Amino acid sequence: MSDLPENQPFPKGVRYGSRSILTEPASANPEVWYTDPILLEVLRKQTPAQRLAIVNEMWLSARQMFYNLERANHPDGSEDDVNRQVARRLSSVTD
Repeated sequence: MSDLPENQPFPKGVRYGSRSILTEPASANPEVWYTDPILLEVLRKQTPAQRLAIVNEMWLSARQMFYNLERANHPDGSEDDVNRQVARRLSSVTD
């Protein structure tokens, strides 16, 4: 059962079982996202170290995805070049 008001449609997004977790922006402001109340409660009960561990795993996962993408796009690129491109993407630095 959703904790959203009746007049607010359940937004599209990443699904965990039958519930959306992170979704499209809930308003015209792209910085405002709806987050599942159950997920928020779980996160609130975690220690700062546990939350930091989650962020670290997310960062490592993002880095691996960018690495795989760069390696697929540049199979002959040197390891240094691929890692430099990955670092650039992760730091949001554009040329």
